[in-house]
Amino acid sequence: MLDECMEPRVILTDRDLALMGACAKVFPDASRLLCRWHIQQNVMKHCKGAFTDDDWKTFLSFWGSLIESPSIPIYDYHLRNMRKRLVECKRSRVFKYVYDNWLKDYKEMFVFAWTDKRRNFGNRTTNRVESQHANLKRYVEDRSSLDRIVGCVRDIVETQFGEIRKTFRESIEKTMKHHKHPMFQHLLGKVSHKALDLLHGEAIRRLDVLERFNSSCGCQMWHSCGLPCACRIEKYMREEHPIQLEDIDVFWRKLNFQSCKLIDDSLDVVEELDVVRQQLQSHPPAQQKSLLSKIKAVLTPTKSTKKPPVVQQNTRGRPTTKQVQERLDEASRIDEELRRSSFGDANTCFEGSRQSKYDKPRHSSYVPSQASQQSVIRSQKPKATLSRSKSSKKKETRDDHGFPLIIGDEYVGIIERFKSDIPPVFHPYVSCIRDVMPDGHCGFRSVAVGLGMDQSSWGRIRRDLVQEMDQNESIWFPIFEAWAAGYFYTHRQGLIWDSVAGCGENHWMDFPFAGLLIAQTYGIGVHLLTTTMGASSTYFPILSPPANQQPLFITLTHVNENHFIHVKLEGDYPMPPAHGLWLTHRRPHTEQWEDMYLPRLEWYTSIMNPRPRSNPSLNYIDSYTEE
Repeated sequence: MLDECMEPRVILTDRDLALMGACAKVFPDASRLLCRWHIQQNVMKHCKGAFTDDDWKTFLSFWGSLIESPSIPIYDYHLRNMRKRLVECKRSRVFKYVYDNWLKDYKEMFVFAWTDKRRNFGNRTTNRVESQHANLKRYVEDRSSLDRIVGCVRDIVETQFGEIRKTFRESIEKTMKHHKHPMFQHLLGKVSHKALDLLHGEAIRRLDVLERFNSSCGCQMWHSCGLPCACRIEKYMREEHPIQLEDIDVFWRKLNFQSCKLIDDSLDVVEELDVVRQQLQSHPPAQQKSLLSKIKAVLTPTKSTKKPPVVQQNTRGRPTTKQVQERLDEASRIDEELRRSSFGDANTCFEGSRQSKYDKPRHSSYVPSQASQQSVIRSQKPKATLSRSKSSKKKETRDDHGFPLIIGDEYVGIIERFKSDIPPVFHPYVSCIRDVMPDGHCGFRSVAVGLGMDQSSWGRIRRDLVQEMDQNESIWFPIFEAWAAGYFYTHRQGLIWDSVAGCGENHWMDFPFAGLLIAQTYGIGVHLLTTTMGASSTYFPILSPPANQQPLFITLTHVNENHFIHVKLEGDYPMPPAHGLWLTHRRPHTEQWEDMYLPRLEWYTSIMNPRPRSNPSLNYIDSYTEE
């Protein structure tokens, strides 16, 4: 009943035969190991009485060396040595106990020579479970009710969940100093810090052990943890190639709580094609035709209709007005063809929208009303006009658009489309404008782009926001209910969408509550820029202060009254004021967000609401009248 990624891959127990048998039956693919700490407690119970204190320490040293034997020959050597020492000092009963009860039948479940040949991810004992058990007993009193016990368990699980989630976020957002190595450049933000620490240590071992002492690697890190070992790192460094993400086990790459499937070498082609067929059938006929043509182009590239781009031969001088106009027209034509090839024509691509042509679109995802389809689908390019006077004739340059950070004539089209929707005060600070697919998920796609992910990760953003609402329901519920009765469950239901198809307006991104949720979920700042939906605003986390001195900010821009795009702002830009909901419901310690950016917040306010200047002549007249 569990998802594949939720099934345990390593199980440690004590030598409870019934439990060991049940684990082997229910989880046959998991590595089943014995807890080293429990074994040592049993050995201490039955053997310590035969030793003095000094001799007991010596025996534990031999016993530890035996368990930690990296190979079978070394294990046999330590076993013979320990047996010889115990027989010589007339303690053969001790050897008989450890051999008959542990080494004879169970050595493969706790001796390193065997356990390090399969995945264990560094787990040797059940101390994690024991510590949580001890933590629970501190809170549970004698004769506690079932309700209290359940509450304590829930609190412990939620605390542990928060700690794990924090480590995930740090692994994605932070980069430690010793991780800034060219060999790790493909892994930063994609694997856990623990994995990078192990790789860093293995790289040092490569220098200290392999090169200095000319010893062998053993590949223990590769077999037990699923990470490149010293000899593989040696090969990467010799060839000057960074470590590839595919060489890291999925255990270290999983930095979220979403369900996934583990990598399997076997592939059922029929089953996979059936999944593709089901997804194709969920799209309109025109889109099905477009997707099939793309699949055929991949399978048979020689029959593809795509042609190489035309290379401009004459690159000297600035383009003339006529050339600029031709490029605008060509960009408009290509943009329209791409949209039609991806989503069908205007009669088929927005069937999921339930708006009538008389309804004003809600501030949400891009599913336009019938009256605005043509104006939204086609890129609006203003016609360049020729001046009658040669002296007043002016060639179009990048500065004519007011976006000095966006360089290149290929961006003229997207600037013309959206520059009227971006407040002019931010134009000098815009370094990138990214449009996303208009399928009802555009708000979540824009958030994914702002977080450095692909826009196809919109489903992950939805799930993360739902998870945040569920985890802190006691906090979010009164905030949503103060807005409207039952709105907490309405908003939560609107975030849930399991299909790959476009969604209706009930599942669009809904501000301002979406801004608060995004900010709190990812510990970032969120800007909403708009020229039609009230004033631009900023959203900060309501529960957590800034994690560092330069927290991440993402900027969503509301365009065409029903579509979101991602805009990247750079530099010390004026910052829109914090939204009233954040000011109302923030926790006291989160005021650091506003304090950190107070000069920029006040700068924006002074730009948008300048103080009126007094007229000196009027002041003079007033003073003369008073006299």
